[in-house]
Amino acid sequence: MCFIRYFGRFSDRSLTNREVAEILQKEMGYTWKACNSRTGHARMIIRSGRAIDALEIVMGSKADARAREKAAELVEKLRAGRQV
Repeated sequence: MCFIRYFGRFSDRSLTNREVAEILQKEMGYTWKACNSRTGHARMIIRSGRAIDALEIVMGSKADARAREKAAELVEKLRAGRQV
């Protein structure tokens, strides 16, 4: 899942939306519009303080096991106040 895989980039305030979207486009091959949309929405979730809520949804979803595990790891780090 894009939100999980790029959570660190979405959370990195030193990167602009454009820079993150360019990384997505280069690495994932999504269209520019899709990359820009994913970046904006992910950053909105994080800015609004809803990252843990979103990650918990992934943990309880039918996403692949690795995505659910990574979501759980991110939640643990966020709750502990550690850098992701």
